[in-house]
Amino acid sequence: MNDAQPDDSLIVASRRRHRLVAGAALLAGTPGFLFCGLAHICMAGHMQHPPYPLWQSISDVFWCLAFAVAALAGFGSDMSPRALFSFLALSLVALRFVAGSAGGASFLVELPAWIALVVMFLRGVRRRPTAPGG
Repeated sequence: MNDAQPDDSLIVASRRRHRLVAGAALLAGTPGFLFCGLAHICMAGHMQHPPYPLWQSISDVFWCLAFAVAALAGFGSDMSPRALFSFLALSLVALRFVAGSAGGASFLVELPAWIALVVMFLRGVRRRPTAPGG
């Protein structure tokens, strides 16, 4: 083995760890994501009828950070397709906060995207790790 190149088994283990972190972050943020979509989205957008309890804002920040961590970890993982996983995770945050969930209409897109993320993670858990390039 050349000292300049890392051991393939270390790369495989690192990518698998990234997949597990991505999945754990996704699952940790899921209750907040679903609660947000069901509790404070209306035709006017996201949280447009204050006052809301502080814990709801904290919940929103937590699930957004969890989905961002999932996107970053997913991109460095062995998940297939990892770029799509990262894109969808970040898109859910953007749809909710930048687009205001389009007055609740984008929830019809957000739920299938969230389901796709969970399926991608679960498919990856069952897959056997392979060496890079193999």
